[in-house]
Amino acid sequence: MTQASDIPQRRPLARIGSFLAERRGLLRDYFSAISGAGGRLVFSLAYFIALANTLSISEFGMFATASAAGVMLSRILAFGFISALYRTATIRPNLIGTFSAGFLL
Repeated sequence: MTQASDIPQRRPLARIGSFLAERRGLLRDYFSAISGAGGRLVFSLAYFIALANTLSISEFGMFATASAAGVMLSRILAFGFISALYRTATIRPNLIGTFSAGFLL
């Protein structure tokens, strides 16, 4: 019969460490996915909550209007530019600077 003292004891942190070490690639992939768009959304949410708690209603409305106008203008100005830039970057990477400068001017 096995005695309780014969069972090797492992610390809980060692178990967690070995669990994470076995799944390192999976964790890296999850962090990569979360840190992209999800990370930006969480940061924006925290930023807007902080502003909503510090600004008055009229000031926050003015900020939200200016923010929305900025987002809409950036989308309109960049209409079609990103896809063309990706295409140029994959075909001729040395022309990215020239292409971007031509768009900005």
